Amino acid sequence: MPLTPISRVADDGVASAWNTGSRLVEHVQDALSNPATNRRLVLGPVDEAQRMQLKAVGGQDLANHWFVIDGSNIRHVVKSHGDPIAEALRGQSAVDSDVWTSLPSVLQHPDHVEYLGMQNGAPQYGFWKKINGHAFTVLVERSGKQVLQVQSVRVHKNPLY
Repeated sequence: MPLTPISRVADDGVASAWNTGSRLVEHVQDALSNPATNRRLVLGPVDEAQRMQLKAVGGQDLANHWFVIDGSNIRHVVKSHGDPIAEALRGQSAVDSDVWTSLPSVLQHPDHVEYLGMQNGAPQYGFWKKINGHAFTVLVERSGKQVLQVQSVRVHKNPLY
């Protein structure tokens, strides 16, 4: 079943097709407190500028695609990148609620996008954005009809680019 446009009122009261702020954090908390669930949250659509950027780097036309994240990938990110001590040893910051609320901004307005090749038969893309002196990295994978699934989120203390 194809994803359909949604309209949300963002935390700032502005109507948006993007799930942001408290709604995104609520979804993360739900995924962490209910490990049996794998609900998917539609973050927002791939807009025309993103479509052209993704086509330029990866050669695929991703018109009518949506960015999504599911409970399984949320739990993966928190397990792999949510421990402040372990992340500090890697030169990274732990993924916390502030990072989750920044996720839509990284996807909507990245500083840099790369095609990362095929992984398990699916194309992967990296999105990078500097926010407050940190470099946010979001890996997405085309994982089904019209879906770009968030696979991983990292925050580097020293920007890599």
